Amino acid sequence: MLMERNEECQRRIDELESERTQFLKDIDDLKNEREKLREENDRALEQVDDSSYENKRLKMRLRDVEGSFTQSIEQISELKRELQHLTNSHLTETEALESQIRVLEDKSTRSKRRQAFKMINHLLVLLVVMHHSSRTKTSA
Repeated sequence: MLMERNEECQRRIDELESERTQFLKDIDDLKNEREKLREENDRALEQVDDSSYENKRLKMRLRDVEGSFTQSIEQISELKRELQHLTNSHLTETEALESQIRVLEDKSTRSKRRQAFKMINHLLVLLVVMHHSSRTKTSA
């Protein structure tokens, strides 16, 4: 009975030893798995850091672009105001020039009329003188 008990104990020891070996193997597997997961986690953290850096860089670039865009809009608005001013100024100058041209045309027309009247008066005087002179010649 003692032998049987001893054999049974030995079998139980062998079983426990086998289980222990299996547990140690499982522990090693779990350690390896944990190490793989740590490496994977480290890579993921690096990617997050890279993504975070890239995100910050892109945000800064976006702010720069938005600033440039805002500045461009302000410049366009300023150019539109300047163009409107120049257009209004040009229209005013054009109207003033057209008015001056009309005045000069009126003056020119009046001057030509005056010259024509003077010439007509001069011709009338000459006619009268010629008529008077021909009358005096015929009467003499």
